[in-house]
Amino acid sequence: MTNKEKVIEGQAERERLRDEEFARKRKEYEESIRATGRTTRLIDNYVQELFRKREVVLKDHHNDGEDYRANGYLATKFKDRMNLEHKAIEVKYYNRGNALIAKIVKG
Repeated sequence: MTNKEKVIEGQAERERLRDEEFARKRKEYEESIRATGRTTRLIDNYVQELFRKREVVLKDHHNDGEDYRANGYLATKFKDRMNLEHKAIEVKYYNRGNALIAKIVKG
């Protein structure tokens, strides 16, 4: 193999490694931001549980339910769902630690 061929082969190998690294980083990024629907499924389950038990403790899946901001986001989405789909049901909300309690008052 000539020196020129070795240089060309080395450049091709560096480009291949750079492309692989780019693909790996892109995949990591996409996985970190992609929506899995877990919060939506949690809300679905919480709505069903609210109608069964008439009271439910709302905690998000993030950080085992200890993340105040994630719980707030979940609570907002839950309230939006209740206002949109179950307007006739009166629900009271109150805080318990990092969680929010939803309780059916009338309906």
